[in-house]
Amino acid sequence: MGVIRFAIDNPVKVAVGVILTVLFGLLSIFYVRVQLIPDVDRPVITVTTSWSGASPQEIETEIVDRQEEKLKNVSGLAKMTSTATRNQASILLEFPVDIDKDTAFRDVSDKLRQVTGYPEEVDEPVMSATDSRMAKTIAWMILYSRDGNDVAELKTFIDDNVKPILERARGISEVSVYGGLTREIQIEIDPYRLAARRLTFRDVENALRRQNENTSAGAITLGKRATSYRTIGEYQSMEDIESTVIAYRSGGPVFI
Repeated sequence: MGVIRFAIDNPVKVAVGVILTVLFGLLSIFYVRVQLIPDVDRPVITVTTSWSGASPQEIETEIVDRQEEKLKNVSGLAKMTSTATRNQASILLEFPVDIDKDTAFRDVSDKLRQVTGYPEEVDEPVMSATDSRMAKTIAWMILYSRDGNDVAELKTFIDDNVKPILERARGISEVSVYGGLTREIQIEIDPYRLAARRLTFRDVENALRRQNENTSAGAITLGKRATSYRTIGEYQSMEDIESTVIAYRSGGPVFI
């Protein structure tokens, strides 16, 4: 009876309480968003491949078709969308929400290594765990050297030391480095010594391409564990380049 007696003795307070309750109810109906299906971060991987000067038709034939042939076999793939534009190919891979993004990223990387037959001018494919359609740059950092260091050395330092640290930060999906100069090693060839060994410039080029690459060696499945293997041949030092064998002659191997 206490509640009833309070309502009879305080009609104004009860009326105000009822009005406020109705008001907040109306506000919740019209202004508070109700979402039956919440936003879920679906695993998305984008593969971007650049080919300077190529038309969309060439991009589709020489890059997209080759990559799709391998990527369509990625485990758990839900949807694949390809785009061929001038100078660039982009493939968007979408996975179900229950797929581990790291596992999917590794599987896509293994499949890309199996793609062969690219034209010589095609750059190495770049993978990112983001949707290129939703990507937005949140920050720019302009770096320069006060000590007069070489631009190529500065860019190499940024790629090897600064970029990996930023990529590991929470909430950062991708870090890109623009500008600068890429470190380059030039091989000067003596045509007379080359001719004396019955070799051509094409032989040198083929030897460098053949021995400067990492090649997928397939995968072995044992029970629930699948192990991928690949041969590591990409150059890491000047000694690796100098030890490249161009051909074998009667006097022994011909090195760079």
